[in-house]
Amino acid sequence: MSRRFSYLVYFFRSMCTDPGIIQRPTSIERSILRKKLHIDRMTSANLNSLTYNMKVNNIIVQCKYCVTCHMIRPPRSSHCAICSNCISIFDHHCPFFSTCIGM
Repeated sequence: MSRRFSYLVYFFRSMCTDPGIIQRPTSIERSILRKKLHIDRMTSANLNSLTYNMKVNNIIVQCKYCVTCHMIRPPRSSHCAICSNCISIFDHHCPFFSTCIGM
């Protein structure tokens, strides 16, 4: 297989695969989260720095709240401002593929 063909295969593979977009919560899940975290009482400055401690395998993991998606993001995830989606393991947004690249 020639080198040029393998580059095209990787190009189309990375363009067509899902980068790991995290599904947004439903309206019912959002209202439950609002009541649990008391989001209605917070200012916008406090909301951007809101964290939530979760216990995973007896280890406390600190997770951030995504203001745009209205959900608690898992560790190592990030929000893409161009796609307006949270990506599980975000690397970068590729302008050539017009999609996010996750690891």
